[in-house]
Amino acid sequence: MTTERLSNGKVFRYAFYLFCSNLAVMMHMSYLTIFMTDQLLIPVTQVASVLLAARFIDLLVSLVCGPIIEKAPLPWGKYRSWLKLGQWLVVFSVACMFFNTTAWPVAFRLGLCFAGYVILNVTMSFVTNSYYALGPVMAGANMDDRFRLSATSARISPISMLIVNALIIPSINLLTPVIGAVNAYFAVAVAFTIPYFFGVAGLNSAAKPYDPDGGGRGVAGRPTVTLRDMLSSMVKNPQMLVLVVSYSLYYIGNYVISGMVTYYFRYIVGNFTMMAVCSTISMVTGLVTVQFMPALGKKLGKKRAFIIGLGLYALIRTSLYFIRGNWIGYVIVVILAGAMSYLFTGFGSNYFVDAGEYYLYETGVDTRTVAVSLYSVPLKMGMMLGNYIGTMGLGLIGYRAGMTVTPEFTARFMALMAIVGPAIILLGVAVFALGYKITDEKAAFYAAENAKLGT
Repeated sequence: MTTERLSNGKVFRYAFYLFCSNLAVMMHMSYLTIFMTDQLLIPVTQVASVLLAARFIDLLVSLVCGPIIEKAPLPWGKYRSWLKLGQWLVVFSVACMFFNTTAWPVAFRLGLCFAGYVILNVTMSFVTNSYYALGPVMAGANMDDRFRLSATSARISPISMLIVNALIIPSINLLTPVIGAVNAYFAVAVAFTIPYFFGVAGLNSAAKPYDPDGGGRGVAGRPTVTLRDMLSSMVKNPQMLVLVVSYSLYYIGNYVISGMVTYYFRYIVGNFTMMAVCSTISMVTGLVTVQFMPALGKKLGKKRAFIIGLGLYALIRTSLYFIRGNWIGYVIVVILAGAMSYLFTGFGSNYFVDAGEYYLYETGVDTRTVAVSLYSVPLKMGMMLGNYIGTMGLGLIGYRAGMTVTPEFTARFMALMAIVGPAIILLGVAVFALGYKITDEKAAFYAAENAKLGT
């Protein structure tokens, strides 16, 4: 792997892909559940069960996509090929999820949302793992370049969040009187997938020298990673196991929280449009804090940045229980919590890359591509269990579409959003603090030694 410093243009194009990817998927991440319950009028328990099944399939695929990426003989590079193919499926699947099926039986409404969700998330498993694998391929053993790629991605990502949060709800409200609410969701969802094509094109051009055409056909005599290698590297590599468990708990808790946000504004605040205002304010301030918080995280080091950043993130989030429907207080909490999260999210997949370098140095078994692919597994676990806990929790506390909110419901809702979710996150912080042993110095040593051996 090369250790030459990457140009700013290549770093930007790597980060710009993530920007466009966020635009494409954020609609279904934030609004699919409330679209299904409040627009398609599907009972909340059925939505929870169907999405749980879809996310379980997605989780299984995320476990095998690493070996498939390694073995598949695709013509445009080992990793770039998946990006070129996946862009078409992204648009198709988003259209399926938000298609107007109100005239169909409930089973058909559920079925099309289920199919679209599975296709999109399976596709994103392949393209996202390919994206993260391209990072160390492009940067080589240069730890500064690895950080530049991840930190620049972290800095540009809030811009996409800002655009999504500022425009989605106003766009839906603008189109609803003209084409109806359900069709408005569909039009906006599809429109936000279009920039994804530009993100793929930019990343392909930047990564082609490092992942050339024909690279996906394999290298003679070089072993490829199997599913057994993947599971073995997770179980036998104690640092990887700690990462998978702690990150899974982080994402489970975070998806319990994020899955409640649309319902929070519609029913607790009582003004759904205010969600766009609050999200825009928090994203603007996040865009400022992300410019310097990753640098502070680098000074702290990966381990301390994770413990301090995520621990404070969870503790700050618990204050929402007392804030209730005060949207100003909500914005302040989100701003402070978001700033803390940037301490460690600026490192991106580098935690997992370091664990892969450690395992290669200790055992001689190269599962670094598997290490990168495992970065998405906790996310899938979080989506599956976090959203299920949140959605089923809504049913358990008495939620019904269009309901009149009572003080008792508000108290139960805020406990679900502000206590259950953060408590799960804090458990993940404890696992990481006790189990993760790779310092930044050790990570740089492992990468350099592996590079000397030509691995």
